[in-house]
Parts: sequence; structure tokens; C-alpha cells
Amino acid sequence: MRGREALSSYFRAMLGRFPAWVWTNTRVVPSESGFLNYWHASAPVGATTLEIDGVCTVELREGLIASNEVFFDRSELLAAIAEAEVGAE
Repeated sequence: MRGREALSSYFRAMLGRFPAWVWTNTRVVPSESGFLNYWHASAPVGATTLEIDGVCTVELREGLIASNEVFFDRSELLAAIAEAEVGAE
């Protein structure tokens, strides 16, 4: 995607799917071409709330985001979603 409006629209859509999630930035580590953004999310799924930690790599070029990759272990999240879907049937 290109441009601030496209990026803003993407984040609105993504975060809008999970409005009850609470995101906290826990640490930022500068790198030569950007930074690592460590985060924590409290994520209600069904009857439980998962505590998820992850990291984003952010590469900057001329002060703009050139790339952003997100890493976290999704196994508990996927299991909780599957369990919530079974319980909803």
C-alpha cells in the first residue's frame, strides 16, 4: 500500500475487527534502518482473555515506513478462536 490514507484505512479495518483488544507498546529498539516495536495485547476471545506478546520490525526510508512485519505465536489464539466457534454452534 502507498500513502498515509491507505495505511490509516488498513489500520482502521484491522483494528476494527478486534475492538476489545488492548494493545500496549512494551519496548522500542532502534536499528540501523528503523526499529523493533515490542508489544503486548490483551485479547478477549470467547470466554477467555489471551495475553499475547509480539514484535514488529519496522523499516524506514526517508522517514516513511518502507516495510512492517509482525511476529507472534498464534497457536493459543487459533485454538481459542476454534473453541469459541464450536461453543457458538
